[in-house]
Amino acid sequence: MHKKKAKSMEPSEEMIDIPINQADVENSDSNQTPANEAATDETLTQGEKASFENPVKAPASQLDPLEELKSQYADLNDKFLRLAADYQNFRKRTQKERLELRDRYHQDVLEDILPVLDNFDLALNSVPENEEARNFAEGIILVDKQLHEILNRYGLKEIESVGKPFDPNYHEAMMTVDSQEHPDQTVLEEIRKGYIKDEKVVRHSLVKVSIKPEPDNK
Repeated sequence: MHKKKAKSMEPSEEMIDIPINQADVENSDSNQTPANEAATDETLTQGEKASFENPVKAPASQLDPLEELKSQYADLNDKFLRLAADYQNFRKRTQKERLELRDRYHQDVLEDILPVLDNFDLALNSVPENEEARNFAEGIILVDKQLHEILNRYGLKEIESVGKPFDPNYHEAMMTVDSQEHPDQTVLEEIRKGYIKDEKVVRHSLVKVSIKPEPDNK
């Protein structure tokens, strides 16, 4: 069998020259440019167009970090000042409440002790006039003096009444006596002692008060 030889494909030595007009090429390029731009505009959405036309501005904090730090400092300083003021008010209020509670407690205790002082006064005023009784009375006087000194340290003081003008803020009149020898509304006698603490009345004094007698119209 005879094999057929494949014919080799060799390029032809002859080439065809096609004349190109340069003016037609330029006209073709110029005609295609507007169309490409129009196609590009059609592919962009309105949002994308807006983003190109109006780019998003960076926040002011990013643009000026110093101003942001100043603002943060002002806020923190304001919070600190408010907190410090609240704490000072809290301290003053709690201190005032503590003092008021202490004073009320002291006054309650003092009011319970006042009858004991009254009994000491009654005992000293009823001591018999003999030597043995006077020796006993001296012991009572020492105890009474010591008790008064302790109470004075807590601010308890006696109200001065005898010979003073009657003052309803400190005195309570138990009886009145006509008297020409004393000015009107003068305390003549103290029936029961009164006491004050820190200028506040713990107990009013029970007193006898003088009044001027009415003129005799005869």
